[in-house]
Amino acid sequence: MKENPSASRFQEYLSVKRHKRCRRPATAHCVQSSSGQQKARFVDLLPSRQLADFLVNLYLSTYETTFRVVHVPSFLQEWTTFWNSGLEFSDRSCATEILLAKALTMMACASCLADDTSLVAAGSDRTSLSQISHNWLQAVALWLGSIPEHARLNLHVMQVKCLLVTARQAIAWDGDLVGVMAGSLIREAVMMGLHRDPTLSPNMTPYWAEIRKRLWLTVVEIELQASLHLGIPLALSWEDFDCPPPSNVEDNDFSFSSTSMAPERGISILTKTTFQIVLAQSLRVRMEIARLINRARLALNPNEIMSLSDSLARSLAEAPAQLRDDPGSDDTSKNAFQRSFYLFLMWRSMLALHRPVLLNHADVEKEIYSVSRINCVQASVALLAQLEFLSEISADMSPRPGDIVLPHVLRLKGGLFQDDIFHAAITVCLELRLQLKDSQISLPPGLIANLVSQSALYQRKALLQSIENALRYFENKVRSEARACKTFTILCILYMTLETKFATGSTPVTGGGAPSTQKSLTIDEACPLASRRCLDLLQSHKHHLHQDPSHDANNDAPSLNVRHCHIPRYLAYFVKSEC
Repeated sequence: MKENPSASRFQEYLSVKRHKRCRRPATAHCVQSSSGQQKARFVDLLPSRQLADFLVNLYLSTYETTFRVVHVPSFLQEWTTFWNSGLEFSDRSCATEILLAKALTMMACASCLADDTSLVAAGSDRTSLSQISHNWLQAVALWLGSIPEHARLNLHVMQVKCLLVTARQAIAWDGDLVGVMAGSLIREAVMMGLHRDPTLSPNMTPYWAEIRKRLWLTVVEIELQASLHLGIPLALSWEDFDCPPPSNVEDNDFSFSSTSMAPERGISILTKTTFQIVLAQSLRVRMEIARLINRARLALNPNEIMSLSDSLARSLAEAPAQLRDDPGSDDTSKNAFQRSFYLFLMWRSMLALHRPVLLNHADVEKEIYSVSRINCVQASVALLAQLEFLSEISADMSPRPGDIVLPHVLRLKGGLFQDDIFHAAITVCLELRLQLKDSQISLPPGLIANLVSQSALYQRKALLQSIENALRYFENKVRSEARACKTFTILCILYMTLETKFATGSTPVTGGGAPSTQKSLTIDEACPLASRRCLDLLQSHKHHLHQDPSHDANNDAPSLNVRHCHIPRYLAYFVKSEC
């Protein structure tokens, strides 16, 4: 029977909901955008050239090195020509409108990647840029809606749509609805023939053939990530297209007038297109994973899961060292973004593949299910490892303005990475809960037994530290943007119950010594404590908005919400374990 929400133990949670409604700022979708609204001229929306150039170049050096959309030299030539014209002509010409639509979406996408020092130097700040970015995307969306339907089947318009989807995910502007647009993109791309090998058209120039290859892979990746995020079936299968990956060349190696493509570089040589090529090598297996886990009649075939897992792990192992290894001293911002993005997408698919097995067979002691449990923990730790940099910087009591406190990829505010950090952290919580059951039998005294116990102790400490990093990540999100309240509260509840259980057990988490006399918390007892902490963070939200952003080392943390269908599955196991 559903419990009465007015019960005393729900009061803290209800207070959080009331306070969140009061503090949550109005978002862009609350602004009226009826068809009769006057469409703003793109020229009037442009910021200063200094800020515009900074944001465009930031996009081109980060996101454009992953999901390829434009030919950089051609775009920059048009961009420079536009500014040198003195803005004395109307932006109603089709070519100029398309150019500015691309630029506005690029700037919006890069707005969450900018550091405070660069923004101040360009005459802007994070708060105002956030609101302006929403206005840019709204204007581009209205402009796309005003284009006649037959005119939308155009490569330039397709580029604008891909940039719009990317930007909506990056700044969390209706990012949850991006799956609708992703499905539409696939249909339009197929109608334009992007899914076919360009060499089948004898009159296709090398320039347009390369652009079509890049754009098709970008559209497919957008659809694939939307499928993993929303839990919806893919709109296409591997057999539906034969478009090959693009060439591993730099954009300067070919131009619109090229009659032949330059020789390809080795895959170990990192170019702006290497990321897309390497990611395409695992595209088939990742599409199979999305198809498997999103079937309406989910049937877990252990052999199929292990085969897909091995293929994905093999693709990860065969990736160039620049995309999978730890950064070196000569690491660049571009390489860091590519590496962070690549590892996130690969481990995201690995966790999505094994998570259903873990949730359905966590208590079954069979080798095939134990392998999924190990893979889940490995993928979760790999995803949470991107928060370790945040933990190190947060320990510094006086961060320098402009410090990058998060890997670039984790500055993205929603959509594409909306629940991956939560699922990774909650999977680690489940693993620790299972370890509590596994450690019921104490080992006999002896040197080897002590070494085994110490090894298990250090592993638990490392796993708990990864959860603490995730909590710090979501705590900052609640405090700075009044988002991810439910995510933070649930994770806080589970962490408190686990931490106190380990502290009161025979093997304390903090090291040697006698067990603590502290009482172990149940979920019912931890719930009001977590809700109260969330309420405190929300109450500090208004004060946080008036602070200088440069004083907050963590204000770049992205927004994450919880997929409601998974919350009961995780909590149910913890509740069952307490009974």
